Amino acid sequence: NSQIYKAIVSAIFTPFDAEKDKERLFMFKLELFEFEKIRLSKNRPLKAKLRKTKTMTDALKIAIEITENS
Repeated sequence: NSQIYKAIVSAIFTPFDAEKDKERLFMFKLELFEFEKIRLSKNRPLKAKLRKTKTMTDALKIAIEITENS
């Protein structure tokens, strides 16, 4: 179903408002930390960096970095 991919792209790349989208960012990061490769990663500096991200795209970048280095 291509609709799920449209929703993912929209969720990540829609302009981000730090105040309005705080909950969306929190839920996104929560799901990223539940992903097995991230959850089991021993790379504490990158995981800390992921916790501190302020946008969806930055969170995605760090998550990719963690999974590629695991």
